[in-house]
Order: sequence, then structure tokens, then C-alpha cells
Amino acid sequence: MKELFSIKSFPAKGLHKRDVEDSTVSEALQTIYPKNKSSNLCMIWNGVALDLEMHDEVADIYWDIIKMLYDMYEQPLSSTRVHWGSSVFMAEWIIKPYNDTLYISAYWTALKHKKHLLPELNTPNDTIHIKREVFIAYWLQLLRKIHIDLKQQGYNESNLEDFYHIDTIFKYYHSHFK
Repeated sequence: MKELFSIKSFPAKGLHKRDVEDSTVSEALQTIYPKNKSSNLCMIWNGVALDLEMHDEVADIYWDIIKMLYDMYEQPLSSTRVHWGSSVFMAEWIIKPYNDTLYISAYWTALKHKKHLLPELNTPNDTIHIKREVFIAYWLQLLRKIHIDLKQQGYNESNLEDFYHIDTIFKYYHSHFK
């Protein structure tokens, strides 16, 4: 059985030092993670592996991740729309909760360097289902990695205006993931 969704991050080698000019998490991610051809992150969507760079794609979609997790916490019974937009991929996800399961429909519109995968990503069975707790845990794990890497390089709430969102998300979901 193919894996429907997961996020796997890999240790980044040679993190760069803090830039005092950075004021947002996205800017800081572009600073600390080396820009290279090797992937720091692999997202599996409906059995298709998408390699993402922390420097580029994750920096581009950081706020989308935060907004998605806020929306899912504040309105747990409502559908959530996520518009992913990065330099490598564009997609819209519609996340519909039902009991403890999420049904996620995706509409992929762009995939740089892997355009040949668009038909595979946009199959008639483009809706996946995943346990809510598992889906959220993948994203929290990614945010934890970002949080640790940023702190190790000297970033915190006092020098990044949106850093506090990570801690807020952790507090929101803490009772669900003990």
C-alpha cells in the first residue's frame, strides 16, 4: 500500500549564522539553511515524493503552514483551504474534517523541475484521508525542527516578529499530543 501523506526532514549540514537584518521567520530560514541542490525535506503526497528545500520552498510556505494549523485549531469542524505557493510548487488543498479523519483534496497547478508528475498528483483519486492527529503531528515535527534550528542560530521572539507563532501553535496542540 502506498504512503498517502508524510513529511520527512533531514538534518541540514552547515547552518549559516544569524543575519541581524532578518525580521521574519521566512527571512531567517533563507539565511540559515544552505541553498543547494540536495533536499532537506521530502513530502509524500498520494504516493508521490516531492523534494523541498528549507531555504526556498519551506521559507515560502512557512506562513501557509502556520495559518493552516491556526485554522484547523480554531475551527476544528470547518473546512480549511490552503493555497500553497512557492518557487517550486503551487497547489490548493481543501481539508475537510470528519470525526478524527481529514479528507484532503488537492489541486496541483505547478511543479517546477517535475512537471511530468502533475498528472500523477492530479488523478481522479486526488483526495487522501489521514488521521487528524497524524497529519498535524507531521507539521508540528517540521515546526519543531525550524524552531530548534532558528534558536541554535540566535533567533528568538525578540528579533523575529513572527517567531511567537511557533510557540503559540505548540501551546494550542500540546494537549492533543502529550
